[in-house]
Amino acid sequence: MSERTVRVRVAERLAALMGTLGVAWSGLTTPMQYHSASAEGRPQDSAQCVVPPDSLLIEFVDTTVISTDSLRGVGSRANTQLPQVPKESVSVVTNEATCHRARIAMGLARAVPDSTAIAAVYLVRVGPTRYVVTDTGSYVGEFQIHITFDSAFSLPPLAIWGQ
Repeated sequence: MSERTVRVRVAERLAALMGTLGVAWSGLTTPMQYHSASAEGRPQDSAQCVVPPDSLLIEFVDTTVISTDSLRGVGSRANTQLPQVPKESVSVVTNEATCHRARIAMGLARAVPDSTAIAAVYLVRVGPTRYVVTDTGSYVGEFQIHITFDSAFSLPPLAIWGQ
């Protein structure tokens, strides 16, 4: 079976698991493996952060942290390791030093750790203790990979999830 066939089958299974609601998955128990798209053409506001992050990511995080229902709130917060906080506690981060730390941590969380592997990230702060980091070019099938880190960007990350 070719690598492409395996990727397609994995993407199809993930899509079936996530359903039409876009529920987060965090079933990865090993470090992530993914391919990165070319950095060409990506609007970069700093050397390491791209602003604004994908609007679907912001919408998902906002909904997840403020929801109280069992599926979107409790279930998604458990999968993504995000706290229940007011929507005002979610913010886009553009600080160069913080983006640099996030980019390095995401690179070190890969299947083959490499602190130089990630060119640029979307970075969202959730409350005082969590960051959602997204490599602007990383996908598993059609799903973009997000990693939840604590405020120190400790390894292993708190959660690896796709949306």
